[in-house]
Amino acid sequence: METTVLNPATLVSGEILHLILGTSLVVKIVLGLLLSLSIFTWAILFYKWSEIGRAGRASAKFLSTFSNGGWERLYRLAKDLMASPLAEVYREGYDEVQRQNSSGSRKKDEVSLDSEGRRAVERSMERVASSAMNRLERYLTFLATTGSAAPFIGLFGTVWGIMESFHSIGATGAASIAVVAPGVSEALIATAMGLFAAIPAVAGYNLLLRRVQIMDRELERFISHFVDQLANRS
Repeated sequence: METTVLNPATLVSGEILHLILGTSLVVKIVLGLLLSLSIFTWAILFYKWSEIGRAGRASAKFLSTFSNGGWERLYRLAKDLMASPLAEVYREGYDEVQRQNSSGSRKKDEVSLDSEGRRAVERSMERVASSAMNRLERYLTFLATTGSAAPFIGLFGTVWGIMESFHSIGATGAASIAVVAPGVSEALIATAMGLFAAIPAVAGYNLLLRRVQIMDRELERFISHFVDQLANRS
């Protein structure tokens, strides 16, 4: 006689599927919305982690060369490091210097700008830095919104499910735990789904925002250092 071995994971997944299928239409809609938010959250997390990681590695490569290279050579390197916000800001600063220092009487690596010219270079670099930071921060708002709203969306589904359970209890006149428990457990799955969507969104948002803020401070220091070099060379 064969003995059937039951897989606990299969039992759990089957129970969860049974609970989901047993919920009302409103709770199913809530669960579908939360599932969509969760899918978008993970997609954004992977995408932004890769994008910010590429930017960080490219910026580190550029910084490792910045203190040792001439301006023209650094400019050629910066054009190859398209993912680096630092390289992008440097290209803008270099181009602005060349536009202001276009008399033709100096070598390319030589600059001579007055204080007004240096302020113009600084403003130009800050504008590009702001654009680069906005690009890196794109979609992070979605993570923050999901992290704050998903638990409440799940709670709405739970409250709605419990309301329907008590309505059914009132209609049938049965109030035993055997009657109440199934409806309440079906309703609580919406809260669980809300937390499942919110927790990765909050954790990912805080981690990614921290990395973006570090990069923003690096850009500020780099712009200040670049302008100081202009002042020393003038």
